[in-house]
Amino acid sequence: MQDQLDRIETKIDKIDSRVDKIDITLERLTTTVEIHERRSTALEAQVKPIEKHVATVQGGLKLIGIVSLIVGIVTGLIGIYKGF
Repeated sequence: MQDQLDRIETKIDKIDSRVDKIDITLERLTTTVEIHERRSTALEAQVKPIEKHVATVQGGLKLIGIVSLIVGIVTGLIGIYKGF
C-alpha cells in the first residue's frame, strides 16, 4: 500500500514540475505579447499620416484623370466641329 502511495506521490510531483514549466513559459509569452502590442501600436501611429497622404494623392490623381478626360472630350468635339 505504501509503495503505491509513493508512486502516486512521485507522479504528482512530476505533474507539478510540468505545471511550473508551463507557468514559466506562459509568463515569457505574455511578456512577448505585451512588447509586440506596444510596438504594433507605435507603428500604427506612424502609418496613419502615410495613409492620409496616400488618400490625398489618390484623390488628386483621380481629379487629374477626370480633368484630362473632359479636356480630351472637349478637344475631340472642337476637332469634329472644325472638321479637323
